[in-house]
Amino acid sequence: MIRLEWHQAFTGNDRSQKSASGWYQALQVASPTPSFSNVALSLYSCSVTKISVSEARERLFEIVAMSQSEPVVLELYGRRAAVVVSPKHFDEMWDAFEKSQDILAFDAALADEGDSIPWEQVKIDLGWA
Repeated sequence: MIRLEWHQAFTGNDRSQKSASGWYQALQVASPTPSFSNVALSLYSCSVTKISVSEARERLFEIVAMSQSEPVVLELYGRRAAVVVSPKHFDEMWDAFEKSQDILAFDAALADEGDSIPWEQVKIDLGWA
C-alpha cells in the first residue's frame, strides 16, 4: 500500500528524481500518525525534569503524573539512567523511529544498482493490468 502511494505521488521514470523526502511527503498525506516535525517540536519545546533514582523511589506516583506533560530523566550517580515519558509521547517517538527506519531502507533499496522491474510489468504480475 505504501509503495503504491509512493509510486502514485511521482511522475516520470527517472529514479534520481525520487527521494525519501518525496516519499515521506506522500506517506505523510496518507498517514494519520504524527509527522517528524510534530514529534520534534513536542520533544524540544517541553521542559525536562531531572530526578535521582533514590528520590524517584519515594516519588514514583508523582513522577508518573509529571511524565504526562514532560519527560522525567532519572539519574544514577549524576548520569542519565532512564527516561519516563507518557504513553502518548512514547507512541509518537516510536512511530517517528519506525518511519525513519522505513525511509533508510527505502533509500538503500533505491540506491541498489541491481536490475529493476518496470512498473507496468509489476502491475501485470500482480494482476492489476
